[in-house]
Amino acid sequence: MKISKIKRITKLFSYLFLNGKSVFIGDIPHKREVDSCLKNMYDGYNYKFKAFPYQYCKTLTSDLREEEQEITFISVHENIPLYIVTLEGGIDILTSPLNSIIVLSNNRSYRKVDLENEDIIGEYVPFILGDSLYGKMITNVHYTQKNVTMYDISMENHHTFLTSDGIYLYDTVSIHVPTTHDSAKDIEKMFPSNQLYVEESGSITTIPEHSAILALYDLSKTKEGRSKINDILPKTHQISKGNILTKNKVKDLFMNIVKDPDIHAGKIMNELRILGDNTAFENGYSIGLDDIEPLKSLQKKVFSSIDKDFKTTSIKENSDYSKIYLKNIDKVTNELKDHFKKNDDSILGKSLLSGARGSESQIRDLLIGPIAVSGERMIKQPIIHSYGEGLSPAEYWNAAQGARKGIIGRAQSTAMPGALGKEILATANQLITVNESPKNLHYINLSVDNTDDILDRVVGADVKDSAGNILIRKDEIVTSHEIQRAKKAGLRTLPVLTPLQNSNHEGAIPSKAYGVGLDGKIVEEGKNIGAISAFGLVQPLFTGSMSSFHSGGALSGARAGYPRIKQLLELTKKLPGEATLAEYSGKVDYIGKDELGGHTILINNKEHSVDPINSISVKEGDIVKKGDILSSGPIQPSKLAELTSLDRAQEYMVDELKKQSPSLRRRSIETIVEGITRFSEIKDPGDSSFLQGDIVLTSKILKENKDINNKINFDYVFKGVNTLPQSSQSWLSKLNFRNLKQSFEKDVNAGSTTDIHSYEPAPAMAFSSEFGLGSKGKY
Repeated sequence: MKISKIKRITKLFSYLFLNGKSVFIGDIPHKREVDSCLKNMYDGYNYKFKAFPYQYCKTLTSDLREEEQEITFISVHENIPLYIVTLEGGIDILTSPLNSIIVLSNNRSYRKVDLENEDIIGEYVPFILGDSLYGKMITNVHYTQKNVTMYDISMENHHTFLTSDGIYLYDTVSIHVPTTHDSAKDIEKMFPSNQLYVEESGSITTIPEHSAILALYDLSKTKEGRSKINDILPKTHQISKGNILTKNKVKDLFMNIVKDPDIHAGKIMNELRILGDNTAFENGYSIGLDDIEPLKSLQKKVFSSIDKDFKTTSIKENSDYSKIYLKNIDKVTNELKDHFKKNDDSILGKSLLSGARGSESQIRDLLIGPIAVSGERMIKQPIIHSYGEGLSPAEYWNAAQGARKGIIGRAQSTAMPGALGKEILATANQLITVNESPKNLHYINLSVDNTDDILDRVVGADVKDSAGNILIRKDEIVTSHEIQRAKKAGLRTLPVLTPLQNSNHEGAIPSKAYGVGLDGKIVEEGKNIGAISAFGLVQPLFTGSMSSFHSGGALSGARAGYPRIKQLLELTKKLPGEATLAEYSGKVDYIGKDELGGHTILINNKEHSVDPINSISVKEGDIVKKGDILSSGPIQPSKLAELTSLDRAQEYMVDELKKQSPSLRRRSIETIVEGITRFSEIKDPGDSSFLQGDIVLTSKILKENKDINNKINFDYVFKGVNTLPQSSQSWLSKLNFRNLKQSFEKDVNAGSTTDIHSYEPAPAMAFSSEFGLGSKGKY
């Protein structure tokens, strides 16, 4: 035993201090208690032990750079099949079949191989000799018919390590997972540490929550606490005095950290969560009866205000009650926050201010009262008791109305967004990126003040300052640096590329038109930005419906507007209270009441009627252009396009959808709108092979028109997501939607065909053996 220990110490000393070439992995000093134990696919067990600190090993990064990394774990794998991989020069590597050998790819990166299912003879293993890195060819792979115990080590940031012969091998810690190379790459993309940032909304997927946030909130108030937090945070992102970490502040903090490619954001987030959890455990946060004592002063104040408003307001309909209640509920909620800012010893108060646990309405209902709940009929008598003190029988039945509405609403309001989501996905799932760079891509001008809308996009044209000097060049990526330069130069907008009107003749979107992905680079070819955007738009609708359930139907302000989003995306033909648009350019000669209670507007003596429920947006004497808005109310995009341009119609749809779903990034909304508005109907096929009435990509029509004398005459098509897939997709894709019998019979009669490898995913899925084998991003 003593000799064994001396040998181990000698080997370790040789490696650490004398630059010795080898040390047996099993000899690396490690803790004896098992960190984790998992059964592997070979009916053995994988044991993981934490390595003692200050042990280093040369490693290889994915871009083939050498680094020294501290060894963090040593793993022992039982019953592993033993393979021998022979390299030129007679070098033998004893190895496991999965995830332990890497070979060099053509692009000078490495990939893991599966010795049980892959033939890698003739391929090259990364090999170092002196200071040079090159490949050594594999000449033979042999299975020994033996199962043995194997060891491996893990580093903090890299899984490849250097053997004594100068050969780079891969960490075998995932040996218990049977997989192919391609599926492993997909799985690695799904790791939580690689999914910290939501592309479609620009938000963080996970942060420390609940008691951890409460603890970080407390820690950030003191010098000692901030020091503990800053020990974890990178130097460029540390917090200072007065920077109190609420839940939203933590989100903002990690938004900046995640986008820094030189920072391991997942590790920092985990350490911060552990700090919060440990501090919460030590502090012992708990809620007692004193914490839910009703706030009588605020109760008295809000109910006196409501009573006064009822007496001084002319109430004609149910909505008038709602307005009074909402005004006072918002006011008392703000006063509740102010109360807790002055009385910071309350756990409930800290929970509210930090955002750790409970919504504003939940804590308000507990300490002041629900006041009013949503329902078909509002009552004049508010609920004057809080849940903390208990409701009277009458108040209980009144509150139950809201609770029932919340329960029913959960079932209905999750089903309806789900159905709408399927329609959006069926329409948008063909929007795939392709590595094309046409010279004149369409761009739009966006405000430099709306950073979420403009960040991570590509500049569409050279941007010049007031002196005519180029400030930002075309094709540069918009970062916070470019935004600051533009603001400093007094610029209010920047021209950025957009998915709008940039579909190619096959329906793909150039990658530059969408912009930068999670890795800080232009999105790769074949990325389904349509599906990503569709899920991003529907998700807030589910959240809004669940909020009503969790708040017991308490009366509150507006949430993400499902009815309006549905109206916009399904392009409803009849809009209640539709806005009036100027059908002619000219002067507003007259505005007057009509017999139906609405208004008549004369422009160059041409009548325009305004609905009685709409307000006038112009005055007599104004000069208007064709398509200008004359009154309040929703606009029919097809009519706006007819009177003005497709640009104006698309811009209107994007702006309206953004109002209803502000958390979604603008480029994702633009992607969905492009999927809806990029088709046209053939009116006269000219010299083309199209037929009158065909629904075709506008970009395809424009491409054909360049090559024929008798041009195609067409009109833009505005079909909603509930009908467009049946008009624009191939027969097999339509079977993934609705009206299957009708669609199938029609396409059989027409002799329709489907290309298996296209930008439509359904045909490739149906013919699954070739799924994903299409070129240029096609399935």
